[in-house]
Amino acid sequence: MRVLAIDTALANCAAAVLDDGADTACFVACGEEIGRGHAERLMEMIGEVMAETSTAFSDLDRVAVTVGPGSFTGLRVGLAVARGFGLVLGTPVVGITTLAAIARACAREEDEAPLLVALTGKGEEVYCQEFTSAGVPSGEAAVRTLTELAATLPEGIRLSGSAAESR
Repeated sequence: MRVLAIDTALANCAAAVLDDGADTACFVACGEEIGRGHAERLMEMIGEVMAETSTAFSDLDRVAVTVGPGSFTGLRVGLAVARGFGLVLGTPVVGITTLAAIARACAREEDEAPLLVALTGKGEEVYCQEFTSAGVPSGEAAVRTLTELAATLPEGIRLSGSAAESR
């Protein structure tokens, strides 16, 4: 399966192509922390990863895109591009939460400590979700206050995300 992945949810702007085929396996990613300007950079990044993997748009089996939480404008850019590709190519578009994407990147062996992904919101708000050590959701995503979250953290849980340093 050949997948184009797009992430514009936070300060990063990124695109990647993953092909898990036995004969064609490859993974190429391009990304940078830009803060703003996702619309100006995203298509160039997509072009880079598509060219580097010698992938034609018609070869894509799926488009994956982060759906938040994150910057409203950044999310709109990523979702619009993904939806556009999906419509033009007749390719399924799959949304992945930003929390799940971060958890998957932090996944470890199943017998290690669970993970809490926490992203800074406005004021005291924190967007968070618990995951197993393997990155599988073990609770629902929620918006909590930083004070409430800090007071109820389970012992030994690993932390990730922009609000992790606020502990």
